[in-house]
Amino acid sequence: MGLTYVFSARAQRESLGEPALMYMFLPFLLALAGCASVWRSRAGLSYLLWSATIVVTVAWFFHHATDPLKFSF
Repeated sequence: MGLTYVFSARAQRESLGEPALMYMFLPFLLALAGCASVWRSRAGLSYLLWSATIVVTVAWFFHHATDPLKFSF
């Protein structure tokens, strides 16, 4: 979780008991970098960036999907 904090605000957030800051642009940035590496014919880097995109997206899901949704129809 160390990468999800802003450097100077980390201690302040922890002291206030706030949750970790999640950068929502990161999966999109990784996907863009993966597309750029495909365009430049870098297969190894493309697979690495694609895997990192999947891992970050799943981590974001588990971070945000903590409670069941209470739908009432």
